[in-house]
Amino acid sequence: EMPRMDGFEFSRHVRDNEATKNTPLIVISSRTADKHRKVASEIGVNAFLGKPVQDDDLITQVNALLNKKI
Repeated sequence: EMPRMDGFEFSRHVRDNEATKNTPLIVISSRTADKHRKVASEIGVNAFLGKPVQDDDLITQVNALLNKKI
């Protein structure tokens, strides 16, 4: 739970900060409608996973981001 800001707002802060703008972001959300995925993509989120997330899916995404040249 994020009571003071949601994941989208957090992601915007990360992307808007020069020191963290290239930090890979994975959103894990219970809101998986296309409109939420679209917002995440527009913000620059690297991966969007729905809850409940499968461990293998998360590990695959983390590995893909670790191996990606940013």
